[in-house]
Amino acid sequence: MALKAYDRAELIRREDHSGKWKTKVTEYKARMRAGDPAYAPDNEHDALVDLLFPEVMAQTL
Repeated sequence: MALKAYDRAELIRREDHSGKWKTKVTEYKARMRAGDPAYAPDNEHDALVDLLFPEVMAQTL
């Protein structure tokens, strides 16, 4: 969500010369779609994140 909120995803992709980031993203997105509990959102600190980084929390709406 932070990469999207701060428009950094494309920058990360451009700087991923080794391809490791792309590999990790492909894996975690597949696991999230499959409902892997290891990738379930942890909402324990949402109020704090909302206070400090409201633009990040706006991405979850």
